[in-house]
Amino acid sequence: MTDDLQRLRASRGLPGDVQDSEEDELSGIFGWLRGAKEKAAMLELRLKSGNSVAFCYGWLDKAQYNPSTGITLQFGTHTVQLHGKKLNAPVRPNVTLFEGLLRHRITWIQESGRAESLSSSVMMVVVEIRIN
Repeated sequence: MTDDLQRLRASRGLPGDVQDSEEDELSGIFGWLRGAKEKAAMLELRLKSGNSVAFCYGWLDKAQYNPSTGITLQFGTHTVQLHGKKLNAPVRPNVTLFEGLLRHRITWIQESGRAESLSSSVMMVVVEIRIN
């Protein structure tokens, strides 16, 4: 594909032959799309069992953050609850999990076990992901 065609496709938000977005993996906790206008189509939840479940951001009806209970996401009839510690703490300047979810910039979230949460005194940790 020529450079001109790649620029045209990029300006219209169309996929090209090259990777069309760049993603940061933030401490193994979640993936964040770096481009200012980038948006993820789906949110993948990676469970500690090795299973993964993905939800379309288009179905995200409600998002709630409560420091004592965590983050609750409503995808149509499904409720996703993220439990852990420091779930809305900045992992780098201007980057928080909740804001990233609201802006559809989080591509995946990794559930860790309780052992990781005990060993990490400062870092944000998603201890449990519940899907109802």
